[in-house]
Amino acid sequence: MSVHVPLGSARPAVAIPVSALRKGPGGDHVFVLAKAQDGKLRAHERPVQAGDVLGDEVVILQGLAAGEQVATSGSFKLREAVLVAVQSDSAKAAKGSD
Repeated sequence: MSVHVPLGSARPAVAIPVSALRKGPGGDHVFVLAKAQDGKLRAHERPVQAGDVLGDEVVILQGLAAGEQVATSGSFKLREAVLVAVQSDSAKAAKGSD
């Protein structure tokens, strides 16, 4: 016996690490990293609608577009328009081994 379950069509989705999602009194948000008018990389708080958690990632239903960069660590220290620096995974690993 075989059972067929219609799942519908696949939809493109944006997923981010769970660590990037912040919950606050105003709802869920992330810090999007983008170059400001001064050419420097700054953090900007963006409200989002979170969906299902899949392992260590959460699907973002609204508020974030594919390709946008979000802060995945240190976001508890971030505030609107604060200057940020991106650290590569290899730099994080080296820093952790000191």
